[in-house]
Amino acid sequence: MLLTRRLGRNVFLNARRWQSSSAGTRVSYKSPLRELGSILNEEFKKKSDSWDIFCKLKTEMDKVQMDDTARMRSEDLTEVLSKLLGQACMEVTDHVKVKSLPPHPNEVLQTLIDYKLARRFHFEMVMKHSVNSGKPQDVLTQWVNYLEWGNDPSQPRARKAGNFIIDDVIVAYVMLEPNPEFSTILKLTQLENEVHRFTFPDPERVFRNFSIPEKSRDQVRNGLESLLRQAIVDYKKDFLEKILPVIRNENLAPMCDRYMNLGVPLDADIISAFIRKLSALDKAVTAISYFKKFTDNNKGDVPLVLRNSLLEAVSMLRSPNNPSLRLKRVEAIWNTYIKPFEPIDDTSYQQAIKSFIKIRAFDVLDNFWKMDIPKNVKTNPELQQLFLQGLAENPAYPIDRLKKQLPSSITNVDLANAFLLKLVRSGETSTEFNSYYEKLFKGKELIPDRRTLAIRMYAAYNGAPEKEEFNYFDAVKFPTEYLHDVVDEFLVICRQPEPVRHLYKSCKGTSLKSSLIGKFIDFEFTKGDWQTAEAIFAEYFSAIKVKSRLDRHILDPMLINFSRLLTVTKDINYFLKIELYWKLSKTIHNDVGYLGMFSVLDAVSSLVNKGIKLTPKHLAFVNEEILPEFSRMDLRRISQKHARSFESLKKSTDIIIPKELEGRV
Repeated sequence: MLLTRRLGRNVFLNARRWQSSSAGTRVSYKSPLRELGSILNEEFKKKSDSWDIFCKLKTEMDKVQMDDTARMRSEDLTEVLSKLLGQACMEVTDHVKVKSLPPHPNEVLQTLIDYKLARRFHFEMVMKHSVNSGKPQDVLTQWVNYLEWGNDPSQPRARKAGNFIIDDVIVAYVMLEPNPEFSTILKLTQLENEVHRFTFPDPERVFRNFSIPEKSRDQVRNGLESLLRQAIVDYKKDFLEKILPVIRNENLAPMCDRYMNLGVPLDADIISAFIRKLSALDKAVTAISYFKKFTDNNKGDVPLVLRNSLLEAVSMLRSPNNPSLRLKRVEAIWNTYIKPFEPIDDTSYQQAIKSFIKIRAFDVLDNFWKMDIPKNVKTNPELQQLFLQGLAENPAYPIDRLKKQLPSSITNVDLANAFLLKLVRSGETSTEFNSYYEKLFKGKELIPDRRTLAIRMYAAYNGAPEKEEFNYFDAVKFPTEYLHDVVDEFLVICRQPEPVRHLYKSCKGTSLKSSLIGKFIDFEFTKGDWQTAEAIFAEYFSAIKVKSRLDRHILDPMLINFSRLLTVTKDINYFLKIELYWKLSKTIHNDVGYLGMFSVLDAVSSLVNKGIKLTPKHLAFVNEEILPEFSRMDLRRISQKHARSFESLKKSTDIIIPKELEGRV
């Protein structure tokens, strides 16, 4: 077994170790910074003023014998210094009654820089304080200090500014400049060559997160929207190729809404790009709504690029138990928006083939190729390779027949990947796989992508005689910056738990992002077992020094998947697991992530609908922990599906809907 079951069953044992200064009888070295952290925490417990704690910090730090590199690498003071900065900001801003005049946050930050204890989050706190204090000019000074801090050659921390810092600089800039220029803010943030990292803060989110004076709000809103307009209209190529592909998933739809409300002529290429990106993120319903908005705005005129993107979007609509419905949708769009516009463009044929592959309508794809595509169009190499990709992805299509149909030169990496994966799943030998890999890529223009590397790893594992001694990263070499993408792809293509568990073992010693650890957990819940998923969680929890880094990427999969198990099995024992991770999230973050909350809500609703009786303990958890959490959230997040869950709960006489939610759900 990859990890011990016991580790999975004792998540909170690791939490207690976190709070303990030693484990067992082992004598461990305690760094001077950790000891200082304990001293400062005692000052907070005594409710000391920030000035007293600040003075204590300086006095004790002058005694610390520790080189600069060790100080910069240490996390022992990160949290307590954040508390100090937070208290100083509060005392300065809110004029809290204190014995001594509080230190200015700028002074505290500069001291942390001098002692080599400053972290990116500390700069974020002070910049936000400056914006909230109506001193945006200070943010620009702090930004210069941040750049100097990040460019220190001895600084082991990431040099690049995080999104929050860039947000702070942008907000400060539009507060100071009534006519902001996108080119100017790119220079200021040093993103001229990394335009994809520009954050485009949403005005409403800015007003929620910052204390912007009412008189400045129009200027801030207009400035932020002006920057977005300039980026999309004046920097269209950069926006489509560099910015849009990396925009955070949750920001895509709000950004498209903002664009459509800018009052500029809508560009079909831009809307089409949003539709495709949203569709790929399982938000096809939202994507299709933008198609409708565009056609309403354009009085029914629909450019080809948009009609093709609609065809892609409908193929992404969910109907897991009704494949014929998915096919009918694709055929309806083809017959309504593509077929009547003769002659049909090659790009539409290509999109139709992609859609049939997506919905796995392989028989229909075969007929479409034979009956609907003209002979002269079939000579298009791109179209031919897309069709062959469909054959490769069809599990029923014989690998030997496909080998004979492959062209001598392939330019479509998706076809190459589909063929190589079919080789692996067909049980072909390592020699056969490697031979075809060399034919496809060696000395050719075709470049392997992240999925290609993942498939090579999968093939290498299958062909390894000694699985226990096998290491994926010794077998397949690639740059370290590819690691997360390659592992992510492996989790998509692999269907069995053992290769994935061995991959997790091979990843030991690498710094995997929490989002990827969360995907390992998801994989175990869906294709392995929940005990191993829980063991991965527990191992991660015990390994991180700063427990606040146990983020939503790790916690949400536990709540979501145990809620799913509760819904599917109706096994009331899973309630204990849900309660455990809910309370852990509350303990560390003082709240629960939205995705986890809604999953738990829907699971409880499903039990009520099935007439399953909850124990008094479970009812207490629902009434005292789960539902009150919803009364503190933005209820605009509640979809129709979740609203139905609330309606189900109201039918139970044992469940108490909080007064704050009455009439709102």
